[in-house]
Amino acid sequence: MSKLMLTLMAGLFAMSVNGVAVAADAAKMDSKSMQAKAEGDYKAAKADAKAAYDKAKADAKAMKKS
Repeated sequence: MSKLMLTLMAGLFAMSVNGVAVAADAAKMDSKSMQAKAEGDYKAAKADAKAAYDKAKADAKAMKKS
């Protein structure tokens, strides 16, 4: 009976360790996707800022000519 209990406990432990590894892999994927999203957001914000700067510069140049 104790061999059966030890075997069952060892099996449960192995399954729990495997579950932790799977959860860690999922966390890595979430981290990578979050980083990719942040990089995309940064590039979009940078492009918006450049567009606003270029427009303001063009408006100022047009006002200067007037």
